[in-house]
Amino acid sequence: MPNTGNPSADAQAYDLAKQQWLELHPSQQVNVSPVAVVPPTETENQAYELQKTQAVAAPAISAVEQAAVQLRSLRMAFETNGTEWSTSNVRVYQAYIEVFTMARGNAIVSIPAATYATFFPELKALVDNNTSLFQITQ
Repeated sequence: MPNTGNPSADAQAYDLAKQQWLELHPSQQVNVSPVAVVPPTETENQAYELQKTQAVAAPAISAVEQAAVQLRSLRMAFETNGTEWSTSNVRVYQAYIEVFTMARGNAIVSIPAATYATFFPELKALVDNNTSLFQITQ
């Protein structure tokens, strides 16, 4: 196609030449369906974002760092709710005190299975929910 330097005139010339060619060659026309772009569902978006987060976060944090994060989280929960628990839910309050006692000076706390079996339910729940910080050994 010739290029006159005028984009609108070149576009019109191209459209005219294309139309003439299609009229002269009707058997060679190809129907191309437009591509349908389907936006991802909310579930697909969430799964994608989770994969991105795990891919970035997983290799960057060591087991010791994960344990430290869990311990900090437990400390924040205790600071926020400890006063209330001391009167309304003494077993949970005691469980947190036990957790802090066990974790003192340890990056990751190993608990023998026999000792774990003697824990009261609230303490077991804290240990079970913080597997980076606490590991049950045989």
